[in-house]
Amino acid sequence: HQLTSLTKRRPAPSPTCVSQLTKQTYFTNLQNNVRYTISTMKLSIAIALLFQFVSSEKVVETNPQECIDPADYAADTDFFPEKFVPHSTTDLITVTYHNTYKIITNKHHEKSYLLYQCGTEPPAAEVESGNHQLILSVPHTGKIAVTQTPQIPPMELLAKRSEIDAYIGNPKLVSSPCLGHLMNDESVKSIYYPDDPYNRTLLAEGTAAYLAENPDVIVLAGPTSDTDSERRMGVAASQERTAVATFDWGRLSCLCDILVLPYLDMILSTIFFICISLSPHYRTSTDRYVCCPLQR
Repeated sequence: HQLTSLTKRRPAPSPTCVSQLTKQTYFTNLQNNVRYTISTMKLSIAIALLFQFVSSEKVVETNPQECIDPADYAADTDFFPEKFVPHSTTDLITVTYHNTYKIITNKHHEKSYLLYQCGTEPPAAEVESGNHQLILSVPHTGKIAVTQTPQIPPMELLAKRSEIDAYIGNPKLVSSPCLGHLMNDESVKSIYYPDDPYNRTLLAEGTAAYLAENPDVIVLAGPTSDTDSERRMGVAASQERTAVATFDWGRLSCLCDILVLPYLDMILSTIFFICISLSPHYRTSTDRYVCCPLQR
C-alpha cells in the first residue's frame, strides 16, 4: 500500500526528460564501447608484435654442421642444443656449454680446449685468460692428423674418415683396411721414419714440417705425445678403462659436433655388450681393465 502511494506521488517524467536520459545513456554506452574497442585493439597489436618477435627469434634444433651466418647470431641463442653426456665409465673428460662455445677439459693432461661455433666470435675474457691450450671454431673446416690407433675407429663410425689427413707413427699398427689403403696410395700422409723409429726428435721435426705445409690441420696428440705445442689437442682415449669411454673421446675429438645419429645408441650398446662378453680379468700394465670393469 505504501509503495503504491509513493508511486502515485512521484510525478511522471516529461517527454523532454526521457529524451535527454535516452541520449545520455546512448552516448555513455557508445563511449564505453569505444574505450573497449581501443583497449582490445591495443591488446591485439601487442600480442601480434610479441608473436612476431617470438616467431622471428632464431631457434637452433641441432648442432650446426657448418658456419652460421653472422646475421643469425644472437647472444641468447644456444648453438649447441645437442649436448655431449659422457658415459658413466668415462673418467678423463668433461664438457661445459655456454651458448656459443664449449670448453673441453682433458683431465689426464690437465688441459682445456675452447671450441666456439663457427660464425661467432670467441669470448674475449676466455681468450685473454690464457687458460686454454687450443681455441678453435667448430665444426672444424680443416683436417686432422691422428697419432694413435684408438683415434681412428670412432672417426670411421662417424663417417669422418675423410677428415684424417695424416697418421703420425708406425703405419703397420693401423688395422683399418680403408685407412691403410689410403696411406698406401698416399691419399693420407704417413709421418714415420722406419730407419730410426724411436728417434723422437726426428719425428718432431717431420711433424713440424708437415704442419708448416698444412696450416689448417689439428693434431690429436696421444697421452705420451707432445700436447704443449700449438695446434695440438690432447686425447687420452687409450687411458680410459672402457671401450665405450674410448668412443666418447672420438665423438669429441673429431671436432664435428655429431652427437646424435640414428645408429649411435646401437653402436654404443654393441660395444658395451662385446666388452661384457670378454674376460673381465684381462688388464693392462696400468692396472686398468681393457674393456668393461665389473669390479675394481
